[in-house]
Amino acid sequence: MKKTVFITGTSSGFGREIAKHLHEKGHVVIGTSRNPKANNDTTETLQLDVNDMNSINVAMNYLAKKYPKIDVLINNAGFGIAGAVELTSIEEAKGQIETNFFGVVRMIQAFIPYFRKRDKGLIINVSSIGGLVGLPFQAFYSASKFALEGFTQGLRSELRPFNIQVTHINPGDFATDFGQNRQFIKNTANELYEPTFSAVLKIYKEDEIKGANPQEVAFLVEKLIHKKGKLKIHYLIGPKLQVFGVFVKRMIGATNFEYMMRMIYKIK
Repeated sequence: MKKTVFITGTSSGFGREIAKHLHEKGHVVIGTSRNPKANNDTTETLQLDVNDMNSINVAMNYLAKKYPKIDVLINNAGFGIAGAVELTSIEEAKGQIETNFFGVVRMIQAFIPYFRKRDKGLIINVSSIGGLVGLPFQAFYSASKFALEGFTQGLRSELRPFNIQVTHINPGDFATDFGQNRQFIKNTANELYEPTFSAVLKIYKEDEIKGANPQEVAFLVEKLIHKKGKLKIHYLIGPKLQVFGVFVKRMIGATNFEYMMRMIYKIK
């Protein structure tokens, strides 16, 4: 059965891959971007900024008129910042949380009444393994995704009576442009952190370049939108070692896992 799917952040990364794949499979795909342009990978691309409620309201009014039966909301819009916590300004940290967490909250709040009236709906949040494992020098990125994890777990029970399902996809490293679009804090020049930060960032970049094919995430999304029955909270996907690492953390405990992470990133 063909679905009508609304996806935020389709100009790059997983959003672009998901939109392209679903569109090719014949689904109606409405994408979004802060600066939309002609896009052959979606049925239509709307201007939308997840940090701007007025922008969201305009899009929702348009959807109500043209697409009265949207089946799936995919929250993909987001970005990552890198830098030491001590050197990150509160404004920079807020910007990370504002988009990655509150941007998702705004979209979900806008769609709940829409889905509730239909007595069905599916919300897929594209999170990260970084929402299950704290990442050094990307602590605020992890914080935004950890917040999304707790939010989703609480939301699932609230929306169950309305037949609205909510789930997470937690990707590891994939060969997307996420790393190229990574933002850095303004105050990175600090002799106390610089050697370690540069070394960790190098490992991040190497893992991203060697990452898995992002089409795997698109295939998973298609599987989930057709899946019958209740969905799980998480769907981990990515390089086998990274996915296995999440299960290792559960087995050996957070403190031992933290030690293992420091060895991986060569942090003494």
